[in-house]
Amino acid sequence: MRAPGHVDGGFGWVRLGSPEFLQWVRLQALVGARQAIYNYRSQALIPFAEIDHSLIFFSVFLTLSMAVSRTLKARLALGAFVCACVFILIDGHFWLGEVLLPRGKNPQIATVGLMVLTTATFSLGLCFKRWRTLDRIMIGVSSVAVLTTFALFHYVLVQQVLPSWAKDAAWGNSYLLPVPAGIFKQECGQSGLSCWNGDDIAADRLPEAVKQQVQGLYRFYQENTPDTEVGHGFGVFNDLGQDGVAVALYHQKNADVRVIVDSKVGIRIHSTIRDLFYLLATVAHGIWLFGSLSLIAFHRMRFRRSNRAN
Repeated sequence: MRAPGHVDGGFGWVRLGSPEFLQWVRLQALVGARQAIYNYRSQALIPFAEIDHSLIFFSVFLTLSMAVSRTLKARLALGAFVCACVFILIDGHFWLGEVLLPRGKNPQIATVGLMVLTTATFSLGLCFKRWRTLDRIMIGVSSVAVLTTFALFHYVLVQQVLPSWAKDAAWGNSYLLPVPAGIFKQECGQSGLSCWNGDDIAADRLPEAVKQQVQGLYRFYQENTPDTEVGHGFGVFNDLGQDGVAVALYHQKNADVRVIVDSKVGIRIHSTIRDLFYLLATVAHGIWLFGSLSLIAFHRMRFRRSNRAN
């Protein structure tokens, strides 16, 4: 029978406002967040990443085309768009990374580098009056806008939201910290998590994905013994390596060191942020590119009408 002011926490009745109740609330919130992420991913069927990469290389091919042509013709724009689509279909952006970058580096670096190089060079050309035309100005503005929005969305979502979300998700597994050391790994396995202790860290048994950050924390606290218990939640998002995407929780209380890694939640968080990033980037880049083309067409039609009127 339930006592007044108590709720069922799944492991017996707990008192409202107690630490056990707060832990139960946190667990319910995490379960709800996991389900929301899963529902979102099940609906993310549009390949926004490929679409956005096509738009990015459309911008690159447009700037290259306009570097040798003072005016933008329909065939030139269509040719640049077709080249961009074909380039993405044959995974040209990955080949570009393999050719230009050391092995194991993210091929996105080569794409961003090419964007910066073409946009900066084209924008520099606009500083010279002889070289400057209305069409080139429009394409230059759209290229700068594409690069700027790409950097802005990356900063907000990938560099700010993603680490913060990963930290909160990692701490969502803190319910395993009070578990006795003898059954800690067993409880982790039953929860679908991967766990290690201080002996595993010292023996270098951690996977490569989390080894560097965990060992850095471990060495720091071995050299600087904390007065109280300490904990760090973080995300690992190296999607080029095996099991390289996860959220991890490092916790140390005296000599008891524990590491809890959740790959499933890490993958879902990473996938959600990635899809949102490419969704926003696709919309923004599409508006800037096709908006600039529409303005060029509009000004050209207006110019022709004025010539006929004269």
